[in-house]
Amino acid sequence: MIIALTGTPGTGKTTVATLLKKKSYTVVELNKLAKEKGLVDGYDEERECSIIDVEKLQVYLKENLFKKNEKIILDGLLSHLIKNVDLVIILRCHPKELKKRL
Repeated sequence: MIIALTGTPGTGKTTVATLLKKKSYTVVELNKLAKEKGLVDGYDEERECSIIDVEKLQVYLKENLFKKNEKIILDGLLSHLIKNVDLVIILRCHPKELKKRL
């Protein structure tokens, strides 16, 4: 099963992914993977973040991970854009709590 775990920054994506890792899921941090594999097209100065080529990321995941592991968590803001996932989980958080976290 491939699960896309998404949500705005501070909602707990990585925390949930860490908990699922303890249940034998392979956790893939999409931003980290994209940077390591050269799937970044540049940097957005205004948003202060990398611009990830989602199509290249999709191809990499399909060719290297989706066939090898049965239980995968895709952790990241872009995870809902990845095709062929079995489930998308969108984490939400009350704005007051987000303000505390960020």
